[in-house]
Formats: sequence, structure tokens, C-alpha cells
Amino acid sequence: MNQDLKNRIRDLALSLEADFFGIADLHPALDFICGQGEERAARYPWGISMGIRLQDIPVDMLPARDQEGAILYQHNSYDVVNTTLDHNMAVRVANVLQRATGTSGNSKKSRVLRSAASVSGSVRTGRKRGACPRNGHN
Repeated sequence: MNQDLKNRIRDLALSLEADFFGIADLHPALDFICGQGEERAARYPWGISMGIRLQDIPVDMLPARDQEGAILYQHNSYDVVNTTLDHNMAVRVANVLQRATGTSGNSKKSRVLRSAASVSGSVRTGRKRGACPRNGHN
């Protein structure tokens, strides 16, 4: 991924108020990824992660195991943050990646993967099917 594209993605994520952002070259982790049985993930040379800092009050209520605190955490820290990450940030970053790589909306070259705490987007540019070369991971 060229520096211009990295800068465009970073600027977009920060303009969408991401508190955390990073792009990682996944090549050094290929053996680990393959060892985890993640053939599909091993096809992507770059990982993009964005995050939003959770609000202190709901998080601080968790150790007390308070029912009201759990409800506030579920809503504020899980539902709202994940919706923002998925529907606002990740989709827009994926669209930038898609346009930059010249892929269509149905292409396998642009994917958005999400988890509860972060959103990772990857553009498949160099690895082919069978990215895990050893230990029967082909």
C-alpha cells in the first residue's frame, strides 16, 4: 500500500473521530496467521485498525457488577460504538480502499472485517489462494 493511500485512510479515520488508528504490514505474521488456521485472513497483506475510546462512566461501573451499569455499558460501549465503527467508519474506509484499488462492490479484493473492539479492513493485492504454504494449510 503506498504512502498516499495510507495518509488518505488515516486522514479519513481521524476526521470520523477515530481515537485509535493503525495500518500494519501482515507479512511478518503470515506463519502465525496460518498456524491459527486463518487461510482466508492470510491472503491479506495489510490490516487496518480503528477504535473509539469507551466512555469512562459505564466502564468504571463494571467492577461493581451493577445491573444499571451493565445496561449502560451494553448500550453506550457496545451498541453505539460498534454501530459507529461498522456503519460509519469501516464502510467509508472500505470504499476509499475499493476506489483506490479499482475494485467493484462485489470484488473479493476489498473486505471489511470487524470485531467488538476494532475494525480491520484489508485490501488483497498480492497473495493468492493457498497463502499458507506449509503444514497442510494450503
